[in-house]
Amino acid sequence: LVEPATTFYTCPFSNWVMAVKLRHGENEYKAKIKFLKKSPGKTSSKARAQLKLDSPDQGIAAGQFVAFYDGDICLGSAIITK
Repeated sequence: LVEPATTFYTCPFSNWVMAVKLRHGENEYKAKIKFLKKSPGKTSSKARAQLKLDSPDQGIAAGQFVAFYDGDICLGSAIITK
């Protein structure tokens, strides 16, 4: 799960695939992004999304960053929460 660290492009679709980079690594992955609905009783206004990478990556941990790309353009980033 990720929470936005910065404002980034909002997609009108509930699921979409885009390029992502994890941590400070140079590897780029295709990730399916699924936006999650707010949990009942949660007061946080932060958007949350679930990412599914097209290939495995070891060492992903809460607190690390993921960056979203369109070609060479970074659209934004998010903090990995679990």
